[in-house]
Amino acid sequence: GYNRYPALCAQGDQVVLAIMSPDLAFVDFSVWGTVSADRGATWTTLQQLRGESTPERAIFPIVSCDGSGGAVAIWPDLRDFANWRLFANRWDGNAWQGDVLIDGPAGLDRFWPRVARAGASDVVVAFEDFDGAVYVARSQDGGATFPSHARLDDAAPDPDAFSEAPRIAGDG
Repeated sequence: GYNRYPALCAQGDQVVLAIMSPDLAFVDFSVWGTVSADRGATWTTLQQLRGESTPERAIFPIVSCDGSGGAVAIWPDLRDFANWRLFANRWDGNAWQGDVLIDGPAGLDRFWPRVARAGASDVVVAFEDFDGAVYVARSQDGGATFPSHARLDDAAPDPDAFSEAPRIAGDG
């Protein structure tokens, strides 16, 4: 096997890692997570962050720590065979909580997520679609849900221009 595109965040002695690797059946790519409470000396058992029977690919994970022992992993996922959508799975300090859909525009691919936090509960994900628009989705519950999204570039100096590669920063 192999592990690709590792994403890390650290808070105190805790390190959270998300990687892209094949699922157990070696059929599709999936996203896996593990946590160390001792700066990487030992790790929890690697856990698949989406169901084993979930079809198609999950790739390029990112991860963000909340400063209080929690974290959220986010990745593009092609499980519906039609469009890339973004999913998240929250580490609550003890266990991964299950993957949830990050809201975004219907019928468009959502890709290249970036994440920032404003404290432990507010998580903002910026992403692009393949048609040249940039969006954000916000969670106010630490990454447990992302119920809505907003397009950021529809009132830019040239709303018809191609927008890509969003970046985001937080103060928390």
